[in-house]
This record gives sequence, structure tokens and C-alpha cells, in this order.
Amino acid sequence: MKTWRFDFGPAGRSRPGYVRAAADTAYTVERGYGFLGLGKDSYLEDERSDGFRMVEGQEIILQDIQGRDAAADAVGVTDPRMPIRFAVKVDPNTYYRVKVVLTGADPGRDALISLFAEKRHFHLIEKLIPAGEQLTYEFSAAVQDTYSKRTGVYVDTMLNIAVLGENAALAAVEIEQVPWVKTLWVLGDSTVCDQVAPLPYFPLSSYAGVGQALPKYLGRHIAVSNHGESGLNTYSSKPHFENFKERIQAGDLIYFEFGHNHKEEGGPQNYYNNIPYYYDFVRSKGAKFIVVGPIDRHRPEQYNPETNTWTPTLSAFTEMGRRFVEEQLQAGRDDIAFVDLNAPSLAWYAQLCSELGRKDTSPSFYFRSAKGEGIDRTHPNDAGVDNFAWLFVQAAKAAIAANPGSPQAHVLRELLEGLRDEVPCRVPKSITALGEAPNAAY
Repeated sequence: MKTWRFDFGPAGRSRPGYVRAAADTAYTVERGYGFLGLGKDSYLEDERSDGFRMVEGQEIILQDIQGRDAAADAVGVTDPRMPIRFAVKVDPNTYYRVKVVLTGADPGRDALISLFAEKRHFHLIEKLIPAGEQLTYEFSAAVQDTYSKRTGVYVDTMLNIAVLGENAALAAVEIEQVPWVKTLWVLGDSTVCDQVAPLPYFPLSSYAGVGQALPKYLGRHIAVSNHGESGLNTYSSKPHFENFKERIQAGDLIYFEFGHNHKEEGGPQNYYNNIPYYYDFVRSKGAKFIVVGPIDRHRPEQYNPETNTWTPTLSAFTEMGRRFVEEQLQAGRDDIAFVDLNAPSLAWYAQLCSELGRKDTSPSFYFRSAKGEGIDRTHPNDAGVDNFAWLFVQAAKAAIAANPGSPQAHVLRELLEGLRDEVPCRVPKSITALGEAPNAAY
């Protein structure tokens, strides 16, 4: 088992036992650590490493911060929308405990920092760090190979950390390799998978998946490994499952959310028929299986402004998923649970309509949109999945409270153990007041 300890800032001031990385330390395989995005050829780097996309002509410029001593040194952003992208070379399919120390680039000002890890998994979103203070944050990581129908198997040899925001700086990183951490393996479609964000970063015009946002709320002892991909259903995701299923261990959990892509694949019945392919194997490994009712779309024809209600388009998949779980419970199984995100997503849209005006576009601030491209009615943005992940946690809590002694409650308690005290971000009034998305803020 390996360990690494890094501190950041001007060269020549490293603390004993730490490796110093200055602002111009570019990642190389030979060095085994460093920053991505430095230099004019950065756009050639593989965006699958940490989930940020650069284009030709872009370059990230970082700054060295000299503090009162080596422990207070840091590397800071020069543009709040261009992240510090730190990477460490590791072995594929391995597990880690990580400690990150964040601070302000200018110690005389507050910092508003977002922290991502691995393939842009959310950990902190616009977290306030008071002037002159540091924030220590700990999490677990599972660096795992992933399969894509477009590119085949991506062999992951990096542990990635990204920091951005107003006055954001990275002071230290400590990494400890461990034999195993409890892992939530995620299977799903484009509304669930790890999505890439273009730079400069703007959270309302980025695609994102619910699985990316779950780490913000789950306990620090749980790692999330997302194997979803755009366009998948319960049939076409089988190669993705085959890629990682032998790495599932007793004590792990599987998050299973589908429905959007089943129109051409036999509909709800086909969705239902394919679940045993996954569940039976997961059960044989001693892991737990969580079926999730899919988030819904917000198309104009779904909305009734007079009653402020939204008609579901995917409720049939929710009911089939619920049915499958109930059948397993009736058969005496105790390793499966159901959590509905479909009804909560529609209720949230109605809440947004009450707050922002009874229009079918009121939820659109939380879905991917950009100037000149209109509104995406299916795919959430970063702010959207942050709220959907929070809704998932609330729905899981409600399921536990409804029947505390049930097998489902036991499964969900395992997932929610050590839950973080975080709240979802809301699109500020300074943006919503400018008009329907996408508006001048985009």
C-alpha cells in the first residue's frame, strides 16, 4: 500500500515528508504527479481523466502562494472558472483515502471553493472558507477502469482532484492507498453518468449525471464508481457491467437508474426483464442492490399551469422497478431496496414553478442550456444533479422512516451511514431575474 503527501506553492519550502508541487509542475507519467491543463497543448490531454474539456488555444495559469510558513503555502487559481487540476499516477482498480486542504489564494479575502475528484465527482460546491482560514476535507476514491460503447475500456491510472472558484487555492493533499473501501457502483444513462464539462466552467451550461453529485452527500468512507453512459438502457449497459462486476465485493452497493432509453427496447417490460441479469450477480457477491425510479423530463406538454402539476413520462419504469424489488422482498431477500426519484423530480419542478412563475421553463435553469442552443428538456446541468442527488437522499431517508425495521431500511442505512451535512445549490436570483434560461448570464 502506497502513500503520498504533497504540499503546494513556491519551490524550496516543502515540509518534511511532503513533496512540493509548484504552480508550473505539469503532470507527466515519469514524474507521477502534477497539474493538468498547463501549456498550449493541454487540449490534447484525455478529458476522461478528470472530466474537464479544453480546446485549442486554452491554457490554465496557476499562481504560487507564499504563506507565513510552508504549511500555509498554496497554489491558487488566476481565473475562478479555470480549475486547479492535480493528478497522481496510481495503479488501476485500486482504492484510496484522501485528505485535501483548501484555502484562499488571497488570505485577506473569503474564498468560495468547489472541489471535484476523479471524473468530476462533486464534493464541495461553492463552499465558503473565511479569510485566512483553511478547510480540511476527507473522502474515499475508487480508481476503476470504465467501459464505453464508443471508446472501449478506459484504463484509469490517475487519481484526480480539481479545485476552482473565487479566490480558490490548494494547500495540501494526502493520499493513502487501502485494500478496499465500500463502493457505490453506479449504472445508468446520460442523466446518471459522469459527464464532461467544458472550460471555462459554468455550472448551468454543463451536462451532468446524478451519480456525479452523490459523493457530495455520502459519507467519507464510501467511494462512488460511475459506469453509466449516455444512451444506455438495461440491455445495452450489460458490457459496462461485465467490465467491473468481478471487482464488486461484499459490502458494496449498486445504484441502478434507467428508463429514458427504453422506447426502442421493449419499454417497461423489457426494463423489468433485464434487472435479474444484474441483481442475481450482485447478490452472489454479497453486495446490495438499489433500484432507483428515474428522474423525469420537463417538456411543455407535461405541464398544467392552472394546477401547477407535471405529468410523468417515465412513471411506468418507476412502477416496474418498485414491483421487482417488492417481489424480491416477498421472496425473503434482504439485499435490495427501491428509491423513487421520479415523483420527487416532478414535485420539485412544481416547486420551482411556484417560485419562478408558472411556466414550463421554470425548471430549465437546472437543465443544460447555452446561448444559441436553447433548452435541454431531458439532461440536467451541474446545479440540477446536485439537487437530484439531494432528493435521492431525502427519498431514501423517507423510505427508512416509513418502515424502519424492513430489509429495505437496512440496505439504505448502509448507504446513508455517515451522511454529510450539505445542502443543494440554488440558482441565484441574480441569474433567474434576467429572464428565462439561457439568459444574459450564459
